[in-house]
Amino acid sequence: TNTPALATTINESSTISNITLSGQVKYTKTSNEGYGYGAIARNINSSTINTTTNMIDLRVENSNSNNDIGGLFGKAVNSTILYSSNYGPVHSYHESGSGYADNVGGLVGYMEGGRVGYSYNATSVLGNYASTSDLSSSQGTFYTGGLVGYMLGETAGIDNSYNSGMIKSGNKTNGSVSYAGGIVGYAESGLIDTCYNEGTVEALGKNPEYIITTT
Repeated sequence: TNTPALATTINESSTISNITLSGQVKYTKTSNEGYGYGAIARNINSSTINTTTNMIDLRVENSNSNNDIGGLFGKAVNSTILYSSNYGPVHSYHESGSGYADNVGGLVGYMEGGRVGYSYNATSVLGNYASTSDLSSSQGTFYTGGLVGYMLGETAGIDNSYNSGMIKSGNKTNGSVSYAGGIVGYAESGLIDTCYNEGTVEALGKNPEYIITTT
């Protein structure tokens, strides 16, 4: 299915609490537009999520766009996620092409402002990962994190949270640049406090960057 389990977008001032989701969501697109992809919803704006558990296997394959991909939400803007968890594997994959910029996270792909607190990811997060160029020849920049793929905003923060899943980012194609982090793939700004990582972290490609967070 190309449809998230709960909603396409969760708009301002919404509150979602005490839900558990299971199954599989698979997105396949050919558009050049960027999209958010999440098991619960594509995007969440200025809203609150409490005590939510995702067990949906999320896959985004052969998209020709730049993507925000997360176990819960693809993109979260000025939103609060508390006491929530992800047990569903998150996997993005481009077979070929160039110029991609994917943000992939166990909970949220792209986070601008807002908070993730008392939450965790317990499964694998693969951001266009391929161990050989035969499996994927795509080129781009890939940000992959245990909780959040890409974080920015002075008001953005992650606290009292952890990752125990395997984090792998990028492929061996020479033109690929990849970032992998136990908590965040790439933090442009924001705060990480009282978090830890127990999972394996690996980045491949040109100038791979690792951020294995233990704070």
